[in-house]
Amino acid sequence: MISPLAISDYLNREADDFRWLKTLPDAQLDEWLYSIKPTPKFKEPLNRAQKVGFILGVAHKQFVFHFEMGTGKSRLTLELLKWYIENGYIDRALVLANADTVVQGWQDEILRWDIGLPFKILLGSSAAKWDMLESFNLGIAVATHVGFATMVSELVPSRTGKSDRRYKPVREHVDYMRKKFGAVVIDESTRVGNNKTLAFEVCKQVMQSADIRYALAGRLFGRNPMPVWAQFYLVDGGDSFGPTLGLFREVFFTAKRGYFGGMEYTFNKKREPEFQRFLGHRSIYFAIDEVTDLPELVKVRKHCMFPEDTLRYYRRCVDEILHSKGNYREMQNAFLRMRQISSGFVGVIDDEEGETTEIEFPENPKLDLLVELLQELPEGKKAVVFHEFKWSGRQIANALKKAKIPFGQLNAETKDWDRVKNKFNNSDTDNILVVSWRKGGYGLNLQAASYMFFFESPVGSIDRDQCERRIWRQGQRNRCFIYDLLMKDSVDSRIIMFHSHAANLFEALVKDPSLIEEGFVKE
Repeated sequence: MISPLAISDYLNREADDFRWLKTLPDAQLDEWLYSIKPTPKFKEPLNRAQKVGFILGVAHKQFVFHFEMGTGKSRLTLELLKWYIENGYIDRALVLANADTVVQGWQDEILRWDIGLPFKILLGSSAAKWDMLESFNLGIAVATHVGFATMVSELVPSRTGKSDRRYKPVREHVDYMRKKFGAVVIDESTRVGNNKTLAFEVCKQVMQSADIRYALAGRLFGRNPMPVWAQFYLVDGGDSFGPTLGLFREVFFTAKRGYFGGMEYTFNKKREPEFQRFLGHRSIYFAIDEVTDLPELVKVRKHCMFPEDTLRYYRRCVDEILHSKGNYREMQNAFLRMRQISSGFVGVIDDEEGETTEIEFPENPKLDLLVELLQELPEGKKAVVFHEFKWSGRQIANALKKAKIPFGQLNAETKDWDRVKNKFNNSDTDNILVVSWRKGGYGLNLQAASYMFFFESPVGSIDRDQCERRIWRQGQRNRCFIYDLLMKDSVDSRIIMFHSHAANLFEALVKDPSLIEEGFVKE
């Protein structure tokens, strides 16, 4: 237990508030911006969020830019790093993103804004990355959180003494990176919001010695603000939310014994004013509508009915959740099968080979509906189709080929992402792009499209927002339509409902399986 005096001291700390900067007229922001010495030079004007961000990024070398997607935080970051490097404050900067596609997106941004600095894109094997860094003496390097963490770590025996192994940071490698980079930027910082992960541990060790530390996030958290502590700690070492997670939890959360053992923490709403005050100490928030006027966003839900045979399988999975009696793995497997059945198949494991195969149901109303909607797409309009399962991606591709609808596809098996993406953005023929959201839900700029279809939606609200912002973002000139294809009275509909509460349906089911009853998901 933490003493009441320590909690009182924690809550009574001074905290900065930078929101007043957002009220300044553009002329005042420009005056302050160009009074910075050495004077920054921009090839194109900054928007309001970028102006405020640049001023704060120079004044405070450790900062969290909580900008909604599409507000231009990538360009802001590049302009700040360019200013620091060109004026001799640092030689090299490291940007860590959450996926290969986002890393490639950073390459696109570097080329788009012509920042005039050398850069390295660290993808591929760890050996290849080390080779690229050996002669890298000036500029910006971009890698993934996980790829970078693995690069500076080695496999060691697990602490449990079992045969499995785990990654552990190598001190010599970490020290090399600490000397190499004077600035470290964590993009999509929510992805390192768990302080138990290797990525967090490596980022913490490397960032401790970096003079310049920024975090970028469209959303810092969903319904649960616990990941905020880790993100801010990486940037300011606890200046905003305290030096330990235990103190943070004690102040802002209530604890109780969880359904599966262990402790569950629930945010204390009474402490929300203090939470918001600390949140603004080393961060600032900009919504997209504070920066630009986006076109209208129209969301449409299209429902299908389960065929009778498929419905019987679905009801069995519902019964499994209801009778799982707290068995996490059984609930997880049943939840997964419910999602698969809604999409027209179910995965089964071969007892002899141990491999997973898919059983396809003879009727797939959701796939038929998707093809029908794509055939009705207005002439000249482009659409992105997001899916979760590999099976779904293959079936969508086969159905489009059968219907003679030209399309491109981005997934883990796509070898030349740039070619496929550029053809979609620039071609007059390939107006459909089929994308695995796990690979393409972050980092892609797809404003050429004004239609989006979710064959399967991400379960998490943050992932869902990221997907939507691939088309509904700065630079979009057309009204956007986002379609959800849903099986009536299924887990599909419940997932969409939970997004409105910034929540994850499966996490809710774990805590309260009664959300499902009488063979269907409650509407």
